[in-house]
Amino acid sequence: MKNITVSTAIVLLLCFLLITGCAQKQAFTYLSADESAQVATYTDVAAQNIINAIAANDYNLFISDFDEQMRQALPEEQFATIVKMYGKNGQAESISLLNIEDRGDFIGANYGVTYSNAALTMLIVVAKSDPSLVSGLWFK
Repeated sequence: MKNITVSTAIVLLLCFLLITGCAQKQAFTYLSADESAQVATYTDVAAQNIINAIAANDYNLFISDFDEQMRQALPEEQFATIVKMYGKNGQAESISLLNIEDRGDFIGANYGVTYSNAALTMLIVVAKSDPSLVSGLWFK
């Protein structure tokens, strides 16, 4: 009986891995150079403010480019967690735009952030209807 249970668990695990491994990843198209430059006029400022705010532990600067929904989603308590995770890196040595993705009603701007001892990718999402305000933020 024990062998049947173990065998069943292994088969289920393999099925899960097969299904998740074969799941279609969402493909994005990238904006043209001209379109990217227009969006970057907003997202470059937001990226710099976000990274500087984390280094300085400045919540008001952190949310300065966020839309209302983002401000509600990232209260000071959540910001403290972000500072704890990334603030230890200090001031970024460089922040560079990697690419800008068309995400339907939204645009995703990926930035490479380099510190003296670390590097990460930051994704800033803005609505096409108002690219001046950040609607989403992820660190990878």
